[in-house]
Order: sequence, then C-alpha cells, then structure tokens
Amino acid sequence: MFKVGVQDRIILVNLIQTLSLLVCSSGRSSTGTLDMCKGLFELLLTTRFHNTNEIRRESLKALGRIFDSVSETQIRYALREELEESVEWILITSKMDPDDVSRSLAAAIASNLLKNHRTQQPF
Repeated sequence: MFKVGVQDRIILVNLIQTLSLLVCSSGRSSTGTLDMCKGLFELLLTTRFHNTNEIRRESLKALGRIFDSVSETQIRYALREELEESVEWILITSKMDPDDVSRSLAAAIASNLLKNHRTQQPF
C-alpha cells in the first residue's frame, strides 16, 4: 500500500464520510440508494487495509451506514460477493486491528451481521 500525506489522508477521509452520508441520507426509499451502496462498497474494499487508522475507521463507519441504509434482502442479493469478501475482513479486524476504535467498530458490525443473519443461509 502506498503512503499518503496528511492532506491526502484528510481528503480521502472526507470523501468516504461524504459518500457514506449521501448513502445514509438517501434512505431506503430512494431507487438509487442500492447503486450508491454498491459504489461505496467497492471503494471500501480498496481502503479496508489502508495503513492509516483514520481511513480504516471511516471505511468501517461507512460500511455500517451501508448496512443501515439498505434492507438485508437487498444486501444479500445485490452485494453478495462484496458481503462474502467483507465478512472475513470484519471478523479479523474486530480481533487484530492495531487501532482500538477500528476493532470496536468492526466488532459492532460483526455482531450486527451475525445477529441479523443467524436464521438465513450463510454468506
């Protein structure tokens, strides 16, 4: 992973925050919400292992907003591959990330995912 300067890091954190707020604000009723979630999810899959704590934190916060903005059925149908890929990342992050905040965020997301998906088929 390449190193980013302070300004680059601030811009990337603000971009992730802005995109996740747009997804969150669009709500479940907007027809474009799912497409926005897909795009954001793709971005998050590229930033999830970033060497900067702030970027990993914002990636996890944005992931949580995706799960809050789209119904479980839509996520399972439209984001199946991304979801499968991210579950392992979330579980590992919740246990091994060097940043306490990132571990806590990942643990909360993992708990929510496991709670919501217990009765359904595996990812």
